[in-house]
Formats: sequence, structure tokens, C-alpha cells
Amino acid sequence: MKKLAVLMMAGILVFTPTASTFASSTDVQTVTWGDSTENASEQSTEQAAEAQTSDSSSTTEKSKPYLALGADLSASQQATVLSLMGLSGTDISNYNVVYVTNAEEHQYLGSYISSSVIGTKSLSSVLVRPAESGHGINVTTANINYCTEGMYKNALLTAGVEDADIMVVGPTSISGTAALIGALKAYAEMTDTTVNTEALDTSLNELVTTGQLEEAAAAANSASKEDIEALIAFIKAEIAKRDLSDADSIKAAVKEAIKDYNSEHGTSISLDEDEIQQIADLMVKISDLGLDYNTLLDQAADLYEELGGNITGEDIANALEKNKVKVATAVVKSFFVSVGNAIAGFFKSIFG
Repeated sequence: MKKLAVLMMAGILVFTPTASTFASSTDVQTVTWGDSTENASEQSTEQAAEAQTSDSSSTTEKSKPYLALGADLSASQQATVLSLMGLSGTDISNYNVVYVTNAEEHQYLGSYISSSVIGTKSLSSVLVRPAESGHGINVTTANINYCTEGMYKNALLTAGVEDADIMVVGPTSISGTAALIGALKAYAEMTDTTVNTEALDTSLNELVTTGQLEEAAAAANSASKEDIEALIAFIKAEIAKRDLSDADSIKAAVKEAIKDYNSEHGTSISLDEDEIQQIADLMVKISDLGLDYNTLLDQAADLYEELGGNITGEDIANALEKNKVKVATAVVKSFFVSVGNAIAGFFKSIFG
């Protein structure tokens, strides 16, 4: 069964970690709802009252949405961004706000995108709303012309993000590549952690690599964007399933996974040696972060709908064996989001 459970693993990160995170030695933590007061009994009455007030304030702070705004937005551009986020006329002093600078964009994206493409102004903005455990990640975009919701979700999962509604917005049509920095800065603020720079670098690497492969595939008319995003998620699952870490084994697994994906999904994705190496290098970095399978069990919820309510362990086993590509695709398309925690619990009870 464990082998079958591994087939559920499709992403990530995911962009999909609550038990679910793609862990590293500096794991992104779950949201902390206030400080512990277990020692309050040892305080004076006055100190205990102050502690309770502090806890209440802390909880209120962490319940607020988090905004990451481009530092170079003009007043009118910021108004446009807030309007697209549904926050027109909102006093953002009620929000937790961080800013992303152009220097940060060059610092983190410089290894993957030319300086001229990054530009001289930071405009991408992100709204992050904390959600209950098991909610997963929902991503929506506005005025983003390059990065897709699936690209963001996969990369966010890789970085260890979990349980949040995230909206990425530009004041005008922009690529949105730098928005991932803002999303992770806001998420780190929300979870009382520092930005995990290794996870940030890897997730940005993934975002750019996926975009480049999508452009190449589109030019060759060999695959859609959704296919490439699902393929990347599928390859992650295969690497995780085999617990691979060395570069040669990972590259061989990438080649095999592309063939398997095409065979099982009816596609004809063809990548050259450089593109395969690009994916392999990315998978080595993702492997170094460490992957937690539990989060991605949620992605199989659509299989429940497909099979109906009267299903057995053998039914699930057969379904997973036949539909591992579909499970990977579900990560990208977020089928599981509206199904609820009960179904997630059902799968975890079988494969846990």
C-alpha cells in the first residue's frame, strides 16, 4: 500500500504542505495562533491579565490577511491593485503589509532571468489569506500574462506553503515572475518565520523552468501549458516515490517519467537533452528540500467522485495504479479544494 500511497504524491510542494510541507532543515511552520500561556498561573494577577491581552492581540494580528506590495507602485497603481483584489477603498492599515523591492527581484531571480527582463521597478503584488488546516492552496491571478495559477501552485508547494488563499495581481499586464517572492514573504510573515532562501530559490527555479518549457512546447505544438505543469508534478511524484537523490538516477527517472506520462496521458511531449537536464537539475534541488507525501493525498479527492461512494481498498488501489497521471494533474487543477476534509481523511486512513 505504501507504494500506492506514494503515487498520490504529485507536487508539491505546491505548491500542495499541514502536516503538509515540503520539508527541509528549516521547515516553514504552520500558522501560530497566539502565544502559549501555560505559565500564566505562575504570574501575578496583573501579569496574567496582560498576557491574555497580548494573546488576544496576537491572534487578531494573525487572523488578518497579508499583503505583499511592489515597492515601486505609484498611488494610482496601488489603487488599481487593491481594486483588483477586491479591496478598493480598504484601509490597508488593517492588513499585515510587506513590500518587495526591485533589488530583491534581481537578487533572487537574477540566476534565472536576464536583468533586462526583471526590469527596474517592483510592481507584482500578492494577497495571502490564512485558511484552516486541510484547506490547501487556492491561487487566482489578475493582470498576470506569463505565470499561470498552476505554475504558482506547484512552486508554492515546493516552497512549503500550505492552507492559504493567494491572489497575484499586477497594476497592468505583467509577467508575474517576481510575485512568488512577495507570496513567500507574506507567508513567512503570516507564519512567524523567516523566508527560507533555499526553498525560495528552488521554487523560483521551478517557476521559471516550467515557463520556459511551456514556451518551447507551445512553439513546437507538442503540449499545452496544463500538460507541462502536470508533467512537472508527475515527475516530482516519481522522484519522491523512488526516494532518489543522486543526479544520474534522477535524470534517468526524468526521462522515464516523460515516456510514462505520454503513454498514460495520450500526449506527445518531446524534450531535447538540454531541457531534460534542466528538469533533472531542478529535481535534484527539490529532492534536497525533502518532500512530505501526506499533503498531497488530498489531491486524489476527485477519484472519490469518479468511483462513487461504495468503494473498497482494492478499488482505490486499482484506480491509483491506472490514474497516477490524473492524480498529478489534479494537483495543478485543484480539483480537491471543494471536496472537504472528510474525503482527505478517508484517503489518509487508507494510506497513512
